[in-house]
Amino acid sequence: GACLCISVLLHEIGHVWAARSLGLRSDEILLWPLGGLAAVESTSIPKVDFLVAAAGPLVNLVICTITLPVIALYGPSWPGILNPTAGIPLDLADRGFRAAEVCEVIFAINWVLLLANLLPALPLDGGRMLRAVLAGRYSPSAAQEWAFRVAVGAGVIVSLVAMLFLKSTMLMGLGTFILLGAIFEWMQMQLGERQDDSYLGYDFSQGYTSLDNDEPVAAKPQVKTAGPIARWLERRRDAKRERVEQEQHAAEEQLDSLLEKVHQSGMQSLTATEKKTLEIASERIRSRTKQAP
Repeated sequence: GACLCISVLLHEIGHVWAARSLGLRSDEILLWPLGGLAAVESTSIPKVDFLVAAAGPLVNLVICTITLPVIALYGPSWPGILNPTAGIPLDLADRGFRAAEVCEVIFAINWVLLLANLLPALPLDGGRMLRAVLAGRYSPSAAQEWAFRVAVGAGVIVSLVAMLFLKSTMLMGLGTFILLGAIFEWMQMQLGERQDDSYLGYDFSQGYTSLDNDEPVAAKPQVKTAGPIARWLERRRDAKRERVEQEQHAAEEQLDSLLEKVHQSGMQSLTATEKKTLEIASERIRSRTKQAP
C-alpha cells in the first residue's frame, strides 16, 4: 500500500514539476482511492499541455528503469512481472521485505501506471496528450470531441478484452474507469464547460488565469445547502475565488513590470524565468486571438 501511494504521489509530483518548470501555477495534489489528481493551471497551449501530461508517465518510466536491473538479475518473478495483467505482488510481509522483492513491487506498480496512463483515453494522461496533439491541428472543440470518441472506443475495447479473453479484474476495472471518465467528459461537453481541470466534480478550472482575462472573476451566487459536504465545497469555492482575485492582481503587476523592464532595458535584461513568463503570456494572447470569432 505504501509503495502504491508513494508511486502515485511521485507521478502527480511529475505533473506539478513540469507545470512549474513551464511557468504555470500548480499547488495542490489530490490523492483518492482511484489514483491522484494534480491541480495544474490550464493554458490552451497544446505544446505546454502535452508536456505537463507526459511528465507523470515519465516519472513512472524513470522508476521502472532504475529498478529493472535489480529485478532482472535477482527478482524471483522475472520475466513474468512484465505481464501487466499478472497482478502486483503485494505480499512483502510474507516474503521478508527482501531488496529484490521490494524492487519487484515498486517496478510492477510503476509499470502498470506507465502502461495504463499511456492509453490514449481520457481522463488518463495518454488521452490528455492525444487531445493536446489534436488541439495543435484542429480547433479545441474538435480536439475534445475526437478525444472523447477515442476514449469511448478504448474503454469498450479494454473491457471486452478483459472480460472475454484475459479474465482480468484489474483490466475490467480500468475499462470501466475509462468509460465513466468518457461519459463525464461528454456531459461536460454538453454543458459547455472546460474539461482540462475538472474531473468527477473536483473543480480545478479556476486556477491562475489572470493572463487570460483582464476582468475580475465574477462571484457565483450563494446557494444555501443543507448538507455538510455541500457547505464545505461552497467554502472551498469561495476561498478559491478570493485567492484567484489576489493572484490576478499580482500577475497583472508582474506582467506590467516585465513589459516596463523590456521597454527600458530590452529583452536581454530579463532572466530566464522572466522570459518564460513573458513567453507564456504571449502564447496565451495569440491563442485567444485565434479562437476569437
